[in-house]
Amino acid sequence: MDQMNEQVRRAFSLIELLVVMALVGILAAAAVPALNAVARGSNLNRAGQLVGDQITVARLTAVSRNREVQVRLYNLTNGLQSGWLGLQVWRIEQSSNGSSSVAASRLILLPEGVLIEPARSPLLGADNIVSGTEALPSRGSVAYQGFRFRPNGAMSAGVSASNNYLTLRSAQGGEANYYTVQVDPLTGKTTVYRP
Repeated sequence: MDQMNEQVRRAFSLIELLVVMALVGILAAAAVPALNAVARGSNLNRAGQLVGDQITVARLTAVSRNREVQVRLYNLTNGLQSGWLGLQVWRIEQSSNGSSSVAASRLILLPEGVLIEPARSPLLGADNIVSGTEALPSRGSVAYQGFRFRPNGAMSAGVSASNNYLTLRSAQGGEANYYTVQVDPLTGKTTVYRP
């Protein structure tokens, strides 16, 4: 009998278990917004690195192939979001019949929840030669704008020190969190800015 009373005294009561479960629920609810902010920041970093990497690939392709190369930014819909969400590098090939564009990379989609903000990205409209529509597999005809690299690694004449950057932000907006990729018009090298 003493052994049985001793086991009862060591157990938790139902009220104690409910209080602990309520505290764990409150802590979990408080942590969700912080985890969402971390995930948005991670997606933004990844998107900025993707854009910077593709710009570097375009510059290196132009120099190594001694060809003009375009970086095309696509205005498309991806799931529930739409805007400037994709980019691709294109090589310009010259032949006796004129010039033609050849894809030098696959279409890169920005991570979910991130887009290139047109109002803070003057590089989108800096080179008026690189704009139009392109038929993309499984996406149909989409509008694009972009910029060019010359065979020496410099950017096209339309790009200057005042319109040489792209700014990425969360699609939800209203946040001070952004990622800016700036491209030197003379050397084609990228610099990133993060708050």
